[in-house]
Amino acid sequence: MFRSQRVLWITLLLALVLVSVRSQLILSDDEAGGRSFQRGDGYSDINTLSAVRYFYEHGLWASKLRPMHNYDPEQGKIQATPYLHYPALPDVLHGIVARLIGSTDQRHLRWFPLTLSFCGAVALWFFLRQQMRHYWGESANSQWAGLSSLEFADRTAALSWLILVSSNYFIAWADGLHKHPYEELSKWLYFAGLLTHYQRLQSSASGESSGRGLWRIAGLAVLAFFTGHASFEPIVFLAVVTVGLSMIFERGWRRVFAPLNFVLGAAFVVSFASHLYLNALLLGGWSLALTDLHEALSVRTGDVNLLKLPWVALERIERYFHITGFALVFLGIFMFRDVNTTSSASPKLREFKKLIYVLLAASVSWYVVMKQHAAVHHFVGKQSGLLVGWIVGPAILLYAARVQSDWRQGRVWLRVFHALFILYMTAMALTQQILVMCWEFGFRRLL
Repeated sequence: MFRSQRVLWITLLLALVLVSVRSQLILSDDEAGGRSFQRGDGYSDINTLSAVRYFYEHGLWASKLRPMHNYDPEQGKIQATPYLHYPALPDVLHGIVARLIGSTDQRHLRWFPLTLSFCGAVALWFFLRQQMRHYWGESANSQWAGLSSLEFADRTAALSWLILVSSNYFIAWADGLHKHPYEELSKWLYFAGLLTHYQRLQSSASGESSGRGLWRIAGLAVLAFFTGHASFEPIVFLAVVTVGLSMIFERGWRRVFAPLNFVLGAAFVVSFASHLYLNALLLGGWSLALTDLHEALSVRTGDVNLLKLPWVALERIERYFHITGFALVFLGIFMFRDVNTTSSASPKLREFKKLIYVLLAASVSWYVVMKQHAAVHHFVGKQSGLLVGWIVGPAILLYAARVQSDWRQGRVWLRVFHALFILYMTAMALTQQILVMCWEFGFRRLL
């Protein structure tokens, strides 16, 4: 089905064309909702553009690398105010790009994150294919869904990748000026790097020198430092990933205190401390910086009905992926039932299941730690991206095999259930993703 990979690259090309159309025709202040909290967060992009204009005219150090909001001399807004609650690396990066290209026009600036997103999408395909082959390509069960193990692995990778790249998760955010594209790129890179590190250590046949392992750790620490300067949300997410992977590969919860975790944790702490230090430089002292931080935390961790958050998290998935949260739960149940029959004889599939638990915990971590922020900001739903990408491919293929099997049995109630379930998934993908993103807030703007 995906042997030539032609379908993958055509899909990526169409997605990039669509994002390019949006980047030029649907701007941050789009009144029709083309850059709403669900479709690109234009509000935050407007603030980033303000910071870029300030950096462009006054330099980066005038505000100690802190973004300045409400700054637009052409509109007579020159009394800029610093925004210190969130890290400023995306603002700084776009400020540097603006100086390099000699323009603060958002249509020009968007090519920078779009290029990074394109490179990230290509790298994501190779990572998913490698991992699906690692976990499914050498399964003790030589046949999955009527396919050889290797063919099944390649198809799962292709399905997961296609769903991620062709959905709102990528299309509406790939050209974002604020933190969003950097969040997802850093999370995937960190997860890929740390997982690969443990897998290389686990393989006795790798013959790898210890020096390469140290270089990977150093690279992850650098990535952790810069991630902390791009956004706080990935810090919580990746902390769960770091602890979870150590428990899986280091064989026990006591290995949470392994040296690697301390090194990576220190990188995140230093990143956060340096952010506070820059705030203190601008405000004039540590006490003022800590007061500002306390005020922000008191708001972001405010009272929210925690019982509603699981429903909110599930409901949001349908706005960012072709598969809804509720469909993902059912597909996951079917997948686990099939995998359980084989995982007892396959250590790799047991490991795959454990990684699902880690990514699930990471996906909901921000809802627990910053419940008010998570409840208010719809785009937190993108936190499920790694979880969806990890399981949706094998889940769909195994479900398709189950549908074929149940259909041959001729039971009417099974046929009705599958027909309604597939109709539900198709209808939601059309109404929540394809018609909205590809047409209403996409190619229709060309007319």
